[in-house]
Amino acid sequence: MGWWRWVLVWCVLWLGQALAGEPLLTLERGGVRQPVDEAMVMALPQHEITTRTPWYPGLRTFRGPRLGDLLQQAGMEGQMLWVHALNDYMAPIPTSDLLAYSPILAHSINGERMSVRDRGPFIIIYPFDQQPDIRNKRYYARSVWQVDRIRVE
Repeated sequence: MGWWRWVLVWCVLWLGQALAGEPLLTLERGGVRQPVDEAMVMALPQHEITTRTPWYPGLRTFRGPRLGDLLQQAGMEGQMLWVHALNDYMAPIPTSDLLAYSPILAHSINGERMSVRDRGPFIIIYPFDQQPDIRNKRYYARSVWQVDRIRVE
């Protein structure tokens, strides 16, 4: 029975390694696709935005890299981002928002990683409480959750 434990441990470690590098989202520009895995996202400087949203009760703290940092790291520039969700929802985000509001690609909420069931693995979060002028339908629509692809034009 002892060798079964080693086989089980080996399988768990192997599976963890195999999944660790699995792409969580794809960046795309001009037909060129760049997969982004968890290590790439976590290697970027992490930022927090504490704000209220229409989707969660009360004040929440979201954590993740700035969307602009992710695109810069990938070497992708453009005027418009088309952010796609797992459920085929899509919203345009002008790149001017990246400088004006510094939205983040949040992977955690109140210190917990977001699952697909909880609107993860990523949600675009703007600083709604810090910028009252963006508390409206236009910017709420840009806060795509379950982000799986970002196309840059």
